[in-house]
Amino acid sequence: MTIEELQAELESAKESIEAMNSKNKQLLGELKTERNKSREVNVDEYHKSLDEVESLKAENAKLSGELKLKAKDSEKLLAQLGEKDSTLQKLIIDDGLTNALTSAGVVPELMPAVKALLRGQAQLKDNQAVINDKPLADFMTEWATTDGKAYIKAPANSGGGAGGSKSGESGGNIDISKMTPNEMMRAGREQKT
Repeated sequence: MTIEELQAELESAKESIEAMNSKNKQLLGELKTERNKSREVNVDEYHKSLDEVESLKAENAKLSGELKLKAKDSEKLLAQLGEKDSTLQKLIIDDGLTNALTSAGVVPELMPAVKALLRGQAQLKDNQAVINDKPLADFMTEWATTDGKAYIKAPANSGGGAGGSKSGESGGNIDISKMTPNEMMRAGREQKT
């Protein structure tokens, strides 16, 4: 290669280098501009975002307060429900015991003591009072013939010196509310004769 050819190539290479340097400067300038843009803050957008954050904080505080009040209300309601449930259970058991003891023929004067004795054994199962996993009526049938014999009224009879019942003497005034079912049956039979 000749010197002129080498100089021509050198000139061509210098032009390419200058073009690359120029393009490099242009790209560096664009990069700097973009970096500056990313660092710039839009003041309006910034304040708008701050307002939104403050609004959300206030809303959060309000909802937290309401949630705490609802939790307290819920606790009160649960406590009231527990009290009412306990009272209802006691009433169901007491009512069941009263009915079962009356049906079994327990002496009315002994009813409170017998009721207190059996109440500790009674519990609620499927909204029904039970003792030893037996419905009260079933339990009372067994109890009245064993442990409860001493508390059951003796049936009214007319044997061994008893005056018996004579219709007309009492004027027909019989208080059936104080009678056991067996006594009511007996009184009915006697009135038919």
